[in-house]
Amino acid sequence: MLCRPHKQCLLLLTAALACLLWSHAGELDDFERSLNKKRVRTDRRVRSHDGDDWADELIADCIMGLIGECLLVPFSGVAAAEGTGNAIEFWDERDPGWPTIPMLRLDTAYQNVNGSDIEAVDHTFEIGWGPVAAEFNHTYYWEDEPPDHLNIFQALFLWRMPASPNFEMDLALGNTMVEGNSSTNSFTIGFPARLWVNEHVGIEGRLMWTSLDGGSITDHRIGGVLRYEFASIKAGYRYRKSDEESLSGPYIGLSFRY
Repeated sequence: MLCRPHKQCLLLLTAALACLLWSHAGELDDFERSLNKKRVRTDRRVRSHDGDDWADELIADCIMGLIGECLLVPFSGVAAAEGTGNAIEFWDERDPGWPTIPMLRLDTAYQNVNGSDIEAVDHTFEIGWGPVAAEFNHTYYWEDEPPDHLNIFQALFLWRMPASPNFEMDLALGNTMVEGNSSTNSFTIGFPARLWVNEHVGIEGRLMWTSLDGGSITDHRIGGVLRYEFASIKAGYRYRKSDEESLSGPYIGLSFRY
């Protein structure tokens, strides 16, 4: 039976995913241009989505609320009942393939950006030992009309903090690089989290912020995960938005951990 914090997390997840049909996105060039307002504008028309911002903001609020509820689980008595310990102790006792603090993790996902012909593939590689890990992420966006593409790379240091075998929260620090018609990069900070209801069902999310020269990127994700041994299927929503444009949308993917 799920405890109260777990039920709250699942209710907030449902609310977040219920908003998918109302979110819209901008063109790749518009997104890239919005990251640096100091650049000279090109002749390409800039589309405005001010009327649709409420949907993206609602989704972001649901994601942040859900992850916030998950972060309270270690202090609710659940973790204490299951037995707490530091990352080194848990690492020594951890079974290979268990979803928290993995030694190796490889994720791949497909995303459809809402309200546009933009699609994306996302790849993440994590390697670590105990509380320390490095994560490398690459998201490739492509657009059919007009033909265009955009690459976003992330290199992150993770300080992993498992409050119990079923809950992990990380501090992520690193760099994000956006590469399209030009290239820009800057500092990124974030808080990935994983909460497992049991050995097969979990919720994963992350809150990430990047400040660029003249703009910023907010990158939040929340999704459900079904696990069997070393492999998992995941599906959820990614809210990725600059100050003016959005590349948000649902995703589905696979994950392998050791």
